[in-house]
Amino acid sequence: MKNLNITSSGNLKFFTSQYEYNGDITNSAFSVNRQNNLNSLLSLIQSEGLQELHIEQTDFNSFVHKVKNGQVLASDNVNSFEVFSDLENYAKEIKDYEDAIPVPTAQPFSWQTE
Repeated sequence: MKNLNITSSGNLKFFTSQYEYNGDITNSAFSVNRQNNLNSLLSLIQSEGLQELHIEQTDFNSFVHKVKNGQVLASDNVNSFEVFSDLENYAKEIKDYEDAIPVPTAQPFSWQTE
């Protein structure tokens, strides 16, 4: 199961079987190529006057919902969106980036006073 939700303001949420992301399309973890693809998708949404694009694929069904003027327009061609068909790699890029950030080590606590 995986889903992708992007709004006309650039907010981006997605999850796959292994990863979850809630942020926006400008995350520096995304490669330049993926940033370009996300920007193209955002431009498409904005040019169609959509407030939101939601794509979902489960074991039982697949669908695309385009929200425009409060109405939901539906289709079933989920793989027509490159970002969605490659979502696992977008998620992996975020995870790898976050895993590479060193976690500061805590200083041992001391009861001593000066």
